[in-house]
Amino acid sequence: MTTTELQSVAQLLQAFGISVAALVGGAWTLYRYWSLRELEEAKTKIEQLKQSTRQRGTVDIGLTARFVHDSAQNAAYLVATVDCSNVGNRPEVLRWEHGRVWSAKFLQMQDGFPIYTDWLQSALVDNKGPVLASVLSPGESQSCEFLVPIPEPGIYAVVVTVPGSSEETDDAIEASKRVGLTVPLSGQVVWSAMKLVAYPASRSEKGQREVEEC
Repeated sequence: MTTTELQSVAQLLQAFGISVAALVGGAWTLYRYWSLRELEEAKTKIEQLKQSTRQRGTVDIGLTARFVHDSAQNAAYLVATVDCSNVGNRPEVLRWEHGRVWSAKFLQMQDGFPIYTDWLQSALVDNKGPVLASVLSPGESQSCEFLVPIPEPGIYAVVVTVPGSSEETDDAIEASKRVGLTVPLSGQVVWSAMKLVAYPASRSEKGQREVEEC
């Protein structure tokens, strides 16, 4: 093999090596590009989830009850005290215009389920009239009282319900979709609490005026 032929072979090998290197380099570049892109997308999604988790207006509701008796009208009432605390880190709106305290007398157990009378409702009212809404900032607490009639002695279920903000409803719908739950379009976040209280016949007969904790 002559010197010229050796040079030609060397040039071919060099060209082949450069082509292979370019091919490998291009593949590595594409791999890095897509990997980094997927990594950035994953980081973005994680950050969005963290953000949605961090920014929540979560309301903790406590419900206590006490009985009062109006001897002038010979009527008994239950005073339901509702304590609301925003344990989240985003302000939350409580829509009291649709908020109610519900009460019903227990009748009997049927197939493991308690049966109640028709539910009575009581709205939140202050000196200006019906309360429409209130805003709870993060870490803030509010208390309000409802006057609920007690027609007769017995065991009563007392439930407070108050719709939350549209932001919390949207977050709840998105969270439900992520875990595969179906949420009705009319669904909304409703903060609630329940308590069972007993109004004995002896208390009704005595017509006590004093306020007693249940």
